[in-house]
Amino acid sequence: MQQQSPVISPFDAIMKVSSRGIQYWMARDLYKDLGYSTWEPFPGVIEKAIKACEGSGQDAIHHFRRTTKMMEIGKGGRRIVEDWFLTRYACYLVAMNSDTSKKEVDFAQTYFAIQTRRQEMSDSFLLTAKESRFKLRDRVKIANKDLTSTAKVAGVQNYALFHHAGHVGFYRMKLDDVKARKGISRTDELLDCIGSLELSAHEFKSHLTRESIKNKNIKGQYALEDEHKRMSKVVRNTVHNETGKFPEELPAEPSLKKLASMQRKALKSGPSP
Repeated sequence: MQQQSPVISPFDAIMKVSSRGIQYWMARDLYKDLGYSTWEPFPGVIEKAIKACEGSGQDAIHHFRRTTKMMEIGKGGRRIVEDWFLTRYACYLVAMNSDTSKKEVDFAQTYFAIQTRRQEMSDSFLLTAKESRFKLRDRVKIANKDLTSTAKVAGVQNYALFHHAGHVGFYRMKLDDVKARKGISRTDELLDCIGSLELSAHEFKSHLTRESIKNKNIKGQYALEDEHKRMSKVVRNTVHNETGKFPEELPAEPSLKKLASMQRKALKSGPSP
């Protein structure tokens, strides 16, 4: 049986690597794979992405760099045109600020979100497992708080139902059923008893939902619930595609609250002899 060649994403095909091993993309290559037939509207998309980058506290100059290039214009003519060097994160922001009616944009959002998250998760492995979990747990709290604030402005009235929609989209079962399946006590918080991968996925789905709500200008309780559920399903499927397991199948970890309590007791009692 002939072995099939792996499918290469169009965004992998246009990716470039610098002499220092850094991956990057050129805007003049990217706009075509995002479904834009001409360059003219694309600089406006890039400007929106730059503002989003600055709004997230990042230094845009590290992710977006303007340049020029010579381009053939037919009949042997050439002229200087604008182009941009874009990092992976810049491409993600460009995709999030592109025309969502284009099917290519939906695919690009998922692709660059996954690739960006992979890099962040790879960096997190430099920490010990316990340190990583504590840091990620705090980040999930912040991400959930930011999502709630965005949802409030967009018209959410019942926050419990809004967050329940995301939970069901991610786990496909009730909270108590997830805990039972993982062997977590009903009195423990779920997010305190899951591993780094699962925590990262929770943070990711909150950020992804927040960005989607803002970019698509989604309003109203029911529409916001549907979007939270939809984006949570995207992250759920990503976890499964990359690990072969759904989130509810990932193993539980010792409670972070209990670990913190043990650390406090150890500090009070002093070092062991």
